[in-house]
Amino acid sequence: MRRPEPTAPSLVHRRQGVCPDPVLFRLTETTLPGVPCSRFACAPVRPEVSVASEAPAEIEVVWGTALLERLATQARGLGAIASSVLLFAVYVAGAMACHVFVIPPSQSAVAWLPSGLNFALFVRARRIPALWPGWLAALWLGQFVVVRYNDGLPMVTTLFWSTANVAVPLTAALLARRYVADPFSMRRLRDIVLLAAMVVVSVLPGALLGAAGAVLGLGAPSFARFAMTWGSSDALGVILLAPVVLAWTAVHPKPAGRAVEAISLFAGMTLVSAIVFLRSEPTLLDLSLFALLSLFVAWASIRFGPRATTMAVLLVDMVMVGATVNGLGPFARSGLGPETQLLNLQVLVATLALLTLLLAAAIEEQRVARAAAEASHGRAQLLLAELGALTEKLHTSKEEERRHIAQELHDGLGQVLTATKISLHIAGKSETPDKSRARIDEAVRFVDQCIDGVRNLSRGMRPALLDEDGLLPALQAFLEEQRRLSGMALTLRAPPALRRLPPATEVALFRIVQESLTNVLRHARAAQVVVTIDATKNGLEASVRDDGQGFDVDAVMGKTLAAQHLGLVGMRERARSIGADLSITSTLGRGAQVSVRLPMLAGQEPFDA
Repeated sequence: MRRPEPTAPSLVHRRQGVCPDPVLFRLTETTLPGVPCSRFACAPVRPEVSVASEAPAEIEVVWGTALLERLATQARGLGAIASSVLLFAVYVAGAMACHVFVIPPSQSAVAWLPSGLNFALFVRARRIPALWPGWLAALWLGQFVVVRYNDGLPMVTTLFWSTANVAVPLTAALLARRYVADPFSMRRLRDIVLLAAMVVVSVLPGALLGAAGAVLGLGAPSFARFAMTWGSSDALGVILLAPVVLAWTAVHPKPAGRAVEAISLFAGMTLVSAIVFLRSEPTLLDLSLFALLSLFVAWASIRFGPRATTMAVLLVDMVMVGATVNGLGPFARSGLGPETQLLNLQVLVATLALLTLLLAAAIEEQRVARAAAEASHGRAQLLLAELGALTEKLHTSKEEERRHIAQELHDGLGQVLTATKISLHIAGKSETPDKSRARIDEAVRFVDQCIDGVRNLSRGMRPALLDEDGLLPALQAFLEEQRRLSGMALTLRAPPALRRLPPATEVALFRIVQESLTNVLRHARAAQVVVTIDATKNGLEASVRDDGQGFDVDAVMGKTLAAQHLGLVGMRERARSIGADLSITSTLGRGAQVSVRLPMLAGQEPFDA
């Protein structure tokens, strides 16, 4: 790029730069030809070229973490290269556009917005270091082009300032990797406080490098003043733009306000901002209207959350800064010197932005806490309802079980024992041994039937194999019995070396499999069922899968309490009682699967080696 002629210095300096022609520029009493201006644009009395670019504000909303991860791996790095080229172009355009934030005659840029964009991008990409080298190179080269070929500053200054330009985002990324947890969305007070702390630490290396470059290459008289001016401009740029990018690249709930309300809010805010700041003459209502503007920002915080708040803060502060640097609004009429006016404006803008963001985050935390409390209350009510239903079901089940046992004893064992008594009585009165033997054999068969009946009744109440041999033998016997009764193809898949589990765990798993199979037999119209016991990475998993007609899980679980279909609720409670997770998946026409995942303690293996 050709170095511009001294008679046409039209583009803004990125940092403190030499005024090429003092005749064309308004200089402060401390800014002499050949001596650096203060941050760093020389504003022409007769602007030769106007540069307007809003590139940073147009692209920040598309940079989410997921998008950055895709960029890092897309097309073997071509996505990362393309993003670096785009970042270079955006940075150069943004740097040249920042002349609108220069306070004459101090030539100091109030806020350096490119630093805010760089800060936010690197915070979002803190866990994607593959993007860092290309982005840092793009920012370094962009600063080099602006300072060396546009501002025409010495090489030593150019090198220091180019390195200082990458210090803010690099420091921010390193801090974010250590201290920031997802989501960094400006929705929590912790996010705002952490942002402020990161800003202070991140701008420090760049400010020191920038001041060193000015002293070594330009002979700046005050290292400390230059570093403070550099750091405050970077910090304000980050405070204004970084929250916008961070808030709009994170997932946020739908705000309470509506579209008409949002349009009214921003229209009113724009109108009041214009009335307050775009006037050259003071009015009696300046302070009152400024307070009204604060109410608009609070409105955005309360009704629309952090996203709208960041946009509102950016809008108000940009109008305030733009009006002030052009000699309009109440802050331009303060009568203070340029440096004092610059510092006051920076402190005011930063304070307004941070306080508003803190207000929005506090309101959002209250909203989240209230929603969590309501959800917890709803879950508690649901659990109480389930507990009541389960208690009622328990009493009903006990009565049903007693009725069933009584009926079995009366209809089965009672009748058989009566028949046995009759046979033995007749045998005792038989006239011949052969007739007595026949009656005794008949009585023995009746006794065998009694034994089978007692065994079946006992097995139905609690399988003896479960206590004696463990879960797998009990399941195998249960499936064989159900296969004999139903004719369905039932398969048990499990390694034979399953260790004995605690008795409560074995009972819970057996009952869940039993209830699942009962539901299949009643409702699924399945041809085959597979019961699987297997080890997972974190423990043990038991599942029952069928090839039946399937069902809508959400609809069935939603109707469970109302319809008193408590089998599924009972299975879930049994799983919860042993610290397991129960899940049910099903597709209409493709069967269903009930899975129980039981975590094991560290070092505990469910199977023998």
